[in-house]
Amino acid sequence: MCPQSTKAIIYGKTAKGWSALPEPRLLRPHEHTVMVMANGQRSLAELSQLLGATAEPIAIDLEARGYLKPAEACHWDGLDA
Repeated sequence: MCPQSTKAIIYGKTAKGWSALPEPRLLRPHEHTVMVMANGQRSLAELSQLLGATAEPIAIDLEARGYLKPAEACHWDGLDA
């Protein structure tokens, strides 16, 4: 079964997110960095380890604004999130 922790969420980019990548001025610098690093394979815990504690609230905000979406959180064991 998939972990239910927020830290287990794996974020991928939406179409809106992909279109924002070449336009870094559309996002704040830290938001753009999270967008680049959210590759559909890194968990929120990994993003936090790489980018610091602010990665989690930024990723959640980017999801709310339609730039990121939860990817299949348990892709490593074949289970759906």
